[in-house]
Amino acid sequence: MGDASILRFQSRTHQALVIVPLRNYMEMSMASQLDRLVKLMPPLSPRPGNVVDWKLAEDVFGVTFPTDYKQFIDLYGNVIWCDAFRPFYPNTSSRAECENSKQHYLDVLSKMYKFDIITGDGVRVDIPPYPTRGGLLPCLADTDGGWVCWHMKGNPEKWTMTLYNGGTMWFFPMSLTKMIADWIEQVPPADAVWHSEHLEPDEYGITP
Repeated sequence: MGDASILRFQSRTHQALVIVPLRNYMEMSMASQLDRLVKLMPPLSPRPGNVVDWKLAEDVFGVTFPTDYKQFIDLYGNVIWCDAFRPFYPNTSSRAECENSKQHYLDVLSKMYKFDIITGDGVRVDIPPYPTRGGLLPCLADTDGGWVCWHMKGNPEKWTMTLYNGGTMWFFPMSLTKMIADWIEQVPPADAVWHSEHLEPDEYGITP
C-alpha cells in the first residue's frame, strides 16, 4: 500500500514518533474486540443507565454512531471505568431530552475549540468540530476533564479516536472498544491514553 496505509502519531507519555500500518488496527472485527473487552471487564448486572433509542439519537444528531459504540453502551451502561473515564452518550428518554443532549455536545466542543488545539508535538490541529462532516464528536469523558472524541472521517465503522486534554490532542488509529481493551492490557499506543495507575487493584473495575 501507499502512504495512506501508514499512520504517524505521538504518544501522550512518550516523545518518540511511532509509525504503524493502519491494517494492524482494523484486522480484528468489532465483535471480537467487544468480546475481548467483556473478558477483561465483565459488565455489571443489572446494567446501570438509561436505555438508548439509537434511531432517535441518530435522527437528532444527524450521524450514524459506530456499531461497537452502540453495543458498548447497551452492554455496560453508564459506568465509571477504573476511576478514569465514563461514556458520553445522548439521553433519549424523549426527543426534547435528546435535543438537549445534542446542545450539551455542542457546548463541550465550543469550550474545546475556544483556543487553538495542538498535537503532542506542537502542530495545530486543523479538524473542525461536529456537526461538520469529518469533524470531532465526543464519546467518552475523562474524570480529569479531558475528552475522547471520534474523528468522524469516512465510514463510521472506521472512525478513529482522539484524546483531548488541556488544549492538546493525541491520535489513536483504532476503534473505541479496541482502544479501551488495549489500554487495559497496556498495548501501545493505547497504553498512553490513561495513566496505568488506574489499573491498580484499588481502582480497577467499573462502578455506577
